Amino acid sequence: MSELALRLIAENKKTKAKLLDLGNCDLTEVPEEVGELVWLEELNLSQGWFSNSEMVNPLRLEYREHDIGIVYDESYKKWIDTSNSGGINQIKSISKSFKNLKNIKWLYVDIDFIEIPPPQIV
Repeated sequence: MSELALRLIAENKKTKAKLLDLGNCDLTEVPEEVGELVWLEELNLSQGWFSNSEMVNPLRLEYREHDIGIVYDESYKKWIDTSNSGGINQIKSISKSFKNLKNIKWLYVDIDFIEIPPPQIV
């Protein structure tokens, strides 16, 4: 487990921020501790995310070879890069504790490395 990820999770437990950025924390799995952050609405496990305050409803989904892309009206898009400087995450599994996150509205994860998505998120 990345020290950076543990520090960010501990910080989120104190602040109860609705967004947790664990991008570029050199993770291969979602830490079990994330399941304790039941107030989360956004979780970034990728290299960045779209600012939801700038987004409108998606126009369509695009299915590509290795992922699914969501296409938005370009004039409303605002990409935010993670400020974390660890290694790129290569998430292979999502912990069962993820099911505790009932308030999650946005999950950002690169799906290239996920072996078997758990049934609770499929």
